[in-house]
Amino acid sequence: MRKKNKRFTNSVRPMLKFIAQEMNRQIEAKNESHKKIWHDVKLILEAMTDQPFDEMEIKPHVREYFFDKKGRRYPALNIKAMNEQRRWFDRQWSSEEKYKDPLFAINHFNDLAKKNPVTLQVSVGKTKSGQLIPLPTHKGDTSTATMLILLWECYFQGNEYERLKRCLRCKKWFVDETRNKSQKYCTHHCGDLWWDRPRRKEAGHDSQKPQKKVTDRQLRKRITLQEAMKLNGIEDWELTPSQERYLIKSTEDSLIKHNKEWFQENQGRLKAELKIVFQVI
Repeated sequence: MRKKNKRFTNSVRPMLKFIAQEMNRQIEAKNESHKKIWHDVKLILEAMTDQPFDEMEIKPHVREYFFDKKGRRYPALNIKAMNEQRRWFDRQWSSEEKYKDPLFAINHFNDLAKKNPVTLQVSVGKTKSGQLIPLPTHKGDTSTATMLILLWECYFQGNEYERLKRCLRCKKWFVDETRNKSQKYCTHHCGDLWWDRPRRKEAGHDSQKPQKKVTDRQLRKRITLQEAMKLNGIEDWELTPSQERYLIKSTEDSLIKHNKEWFQENQGRLKAELKIVFQVI
């Protein structure tokens, strides 16, 4: 289970979650002014975040297997092209901050702040004992100004912008609540769907590596001559070197399939078989 940062959880998380939810719902918004505000926010967030690549950005020679001229998807006709698409997508995603542009986000935020000024004021508050105290606050004259206040307090302060991310698979916005800020998917389900067999194989996961076949020689238990003679019940027999080698090898082979109790139950039959074999060796 991922450990969560208590300070982040108690103070900033609700506001960042609100931003993520609104970003995921902005397409459904009917109010044009509301869309304009969140469009400006989207430009800032996308410039500060690693972005999943859109399907329409796939290489042309790969894209032709998946889309027609109008950009409509149709079933893949070539498995090789599908795997090439995945590899290209992964290489582009792992490139160093190709689509990050913090300077654009800073300049866009400052331009919006100039057009939508914020009013600073001090209001009166009371302590539990009833003592009057000053409370510094700020107020936005427009909806855009209010949104800029939210970004200034909960997004840019304390590097919290590193916690607002987009899911690598479904492209939804989510809040990374881990201490090391390593979450890449909005849910475990998306993470499981992202790591399909070709990606696991290319990443070198152990589950996709070819398993070496275990030979009988590796499974064979090494035993001494005394142990072999005791298992077969022939401790009092005198054997030649060739007979000793045969006895050890045949006993090791039998131990692969049977346990020691099997030898005790079949000692009589084993003795008879060994007498016949030793007459030839």
